[in-house]
Amino acid sequence: MKKGITLIAMTALISLAACNNQPKVKTMATAEAPEVAIDSACMKANAGKYMTYDGKRSITLNADGTVECKNTKYNYDSWNVMTKEGDQASCRFSRKGIDQPISISVLMDLTEHSIFVDYETFRMAAKKEIK
Repeated sequence: MKKGITLIAMTALISLAACNNQPKVKTMATAEAPEVAIDSACMKANAGKYMTYDGKRSITLNADGTVECKNTKYNYDSWNVMTKEGDQASCRFSRKGIDQPISISVLMDLTEHSIFVDYETFRMAAKKEIK
């Protein structure tokens, strides 16, 4: 009986020692978040005023990464291009939150000059041709 209890105690001590010697997993702090490369050429090419079909709501994207919203659900304050594939780009719009910025992903069609934000399509006005 004594041998059985000591065997169980020794096994428990060995298993606890093995668990405590595992390397600790390092977590990334929020301040050390990796920076995302910004495609400034794409931002300059697609900067402008985007409006809804009825013309009541508009989002103006500036080449410096700022946003001006009129009559929209949220007032976004910055944007950047995350990825660009063919005739579409994935953008990120940010707005102020309580303790940190809130970001959403936005799909931008580069050939039609339209963006899809909050379940609504905003289109850039067609440029007038000079004859």
